[in-house]
Amino acid sequence: MANAFCLKKRFLIAVFAICLGTSNIVLHAEDSKNIYYIEENWELVLGEPDPKINSPQVSFFVYPDSGDESRYFELQLNYAADATYSSGGFRVTAASNDQIVDHERGGNFQNWTVANDRIQWTTVMAVQDSRYLFAIKNGQSSDWGSFGGPDYLVEMPHGSGKRLSNYHPDKSLANVDIGFGANRVDSILLKSVRVIYSDGSQEHVSVNASPTSIH
Repeated sequence: MANAFCLKKRFLIAVFAICLGTSNIVLHAEDSKNIYYIEENWELVLGEPDPKINSPQVSFFVYPDSGDESRYFELQLNYAADATYSSGGFRVTAASNDQIVDHERGGNFQNWTVANDRIQWTTVMAVQDSRYLFAIKNGQSSDWGSFGGPDYLVEMPHGSGKRLSNYHPDKSLANVDIGFGANRVDSILLKSVRVIYSDGSQEHVSVNASPTSIH
């Protein structure tokens, strides 16, 4: 437990204390091997949610290696589901070979109620030593207020020398799932991505793309 706490502590000092920007990415093979941090900035605009039936329910999947679907992080919004189910709030999960290895339940567990709400958040992913790390931050929702932050960090072994070299935002865009109530989501947008390399250099690109699953 002490080692896990120290790992999270170092990550939070290195990542959450930085003022982070935005970006769309064309990764260069000679540089991508040095990536240690990736940030995705998202926006979801609701139509008219139905809190009585906990609708809509949306999941986002982020793959550290776009060619390896055995390891991924998941963000569930407006619900939390695994062996059990609960409505409202959000849940972050780290999974390896379809097994949950780490998770955190967040938010005040209130169902979305506000029509035309513009919900925004940032997903952050990093690699440190032998671990992939993932969290959300800077979340804003009319129902939840500010959400995300250090308490919602999850982690798992990376199990590969490739680390973050094969990340690509197209994989994130292709793996957005509106499991229930798609008619109650007006739009989802991956606004930008930011990459930080091990030498301290950064790359910012505007994406402004929507998942094909909601068109």
